[in-house]
Amino acid sequence: MIKKIKENEYVKLVKELLENRRTRAFVKLVLWGFFFLLIFSIFDVRGTHTSKKEILDPREKWKVMTNYKSEIIFTINEETYVLNSSRNGDYEKLTIGEDIYYLEQDFLYHLEGYDKKFIKETSLLGYDLLKLRPDFLNEILLNGKLEYTTNYEDGELVKKGYSMNTAKFVELYHQSVITDDSFITMEVTEKNNQIVEIELDLKEMQKYSQMIIQTYKIKIVYKDFGTVFVNEVE
Repeated sequence: MIKKIKENEYVKLVKELLENRRTRAFVKLVLWGFFFLLIFSIFDVRGTHTSKKEILDPREKWKVMTNYKSEIIFTINEETYVLNSSRNGDYEKLTIGEDIYYLEQDFLYHLEGYDKKFIKETSLLGYDLLKLRPDFLNEILLNGKLEYTTNYEDGELVKKGYSMNTAKFVELYHQSVITDDSFITMEVTEKNNQIVEIELDLKEMQKYSQMIIQTYKIKIVYKDFGTVFVNEVE
């Protein structure tokens, strides 16, 4: 014998209201309201989860970073050169001493008086400035090997050391193939889940240049994230 399942009182009430022409429209409106509220709640929860995941991944934020100021320090043999950089998107202004340079799209210009003089290559001090940007440096780290992780200040400050075969670096940098068993090294500093510094020891790569190199290091210190206006870099 089949037992008749007792209807929930709320379901029964909704059915009665739907059968009444005077209350039918109101009930439908309320039901649609609950439906859309449920949909929006689901997407909001997913969006919050994604945002938290992004916040907890410094590399993901860093590799797409395009608005910041930085201090780029070259140590070549016993000499030190400091470039102060402000970047907004594809436009970047670099100052070294009294000289001012502009990176616009993929072109480098030197300010002479009030005019910008085009420079054939985008390199200064023996390194391509475009390849000092986070997107390229992230590719280097992806192809490197994590050697160590050191935590300081209750985890707020983290240093990570990487190594990479020199031949692989040259392949990514020059798009050329060489045979070399030596290694270059990199150290990344994270603070409060933000990459604030990266240092590269590129002595082994520079032995293929025309310079006589004993020391060749580049340190980039990031600051003032998201504060650079377009008129500062054009």
